[in-house]
Amino acid sequence: MLDKSYSYSMSFKAVIYYLFKKKNCPVCSSKLIKINNKTYAGLKSYKTDADITFSTNPYYEEYNVKISYKCEKCQTIYSLEMLATGEEDIFNSERSAEEIALADKEIKLELEKVEKNKIYMYRFFYGVFFFCAFIALLLKMFVTFAIILIIALILMAAFEMSYKK
Repeated sequence: MLDKSYSYSMSFKAVIYYLFKKKNCPVCSSKLIKINNKTYAGLKSYKTDADITFSTNPYYEEYNVKISYKCEKCQTIYSLEMLATGEEDIFNSERSAEEIALADKEIKLELEKVEKNKIYMYRFFYGVFFFCAFIALLLKMFVTFAIILIIALILMAAFEMSYKK
């Protein structure tokens, strides 16, 4: 019977994740199940005679092992490297086209909400600016009024230019 050798290749971040981090799905937060994908790398011979002392055979079988995790709930498969770096590769995961389309719709809705909130924030900001300018005009501070008005107009123009891009 031949000896077996298993070769694991991973980055330092992946080692830290593998040893110390909790394995939860980044999408649905449920438990991940470990999957060892072994691929046969071939028949190898020992490098030195010292390696053979514990074995009766001068050859061994080598396997390359890739660690993956599968979510119990959503059935998505993640490689250890993807989990360690925080990147999700949706093209290699086993999610359906409907799930990907739904996720894209949710992202678009969130972006629209952010844009609306940005517009409301800028409108409020300009309202406060013009209110301050109006108070300065009522108190007959014409120089202050002019300065506030010029700053507000410059900021509005800058916002309009950045928003249109």
